[in-house]
Amino acid sequence: MYRSISSRNLPMAFLIGQAAPSAKPQIVVPGMMPIDIRTGPSETDLMLGARLIGCFADRWHWALRGDFSFGGTEGTYNGLASMGYTFGKSRFFTLTAGYRYMSVDIEGTSQRGNPIEADITLSGPILGLVFNF
Repeated sequence: MYRSISSRNLPMAFLIGQAAPSAKPQIVVPGMMPIDIRTGPSETDLMLGARLIGCFADRWHWALRGDFSFGGTEGTYNGLASMGYTFGKSRFFTLTAGYRYMSVDIEGTSQRGNPIEADITLSGPILGLVFNF
């Protein structure tokens, strides 16, 4: 992680890493046999992204994060917007709530060896408890 801006109220970080999605999707259509997608022994992606965090009160913060990964998959997009409240005498805990969107494009083969492409999208609210140390 590389921090390009570092101030008390608006730290920004650029992210780089390796992503290894471990999903074994199964497509189910009523009245038909389920289709398992086999993507091979390993899917490994290079992940690039950015994170921006700001404070709007002493114990309240907001965060935005976005990343894109590519390589073994055809592309993965991830976006997150959240707000958090830090509590406790030592500020050891933070309760976070937000919304996340993730899209994964994969290519693989069916059980019969036919090529298959799948676009998987996950989105919805998130709730988390963070331990600060």
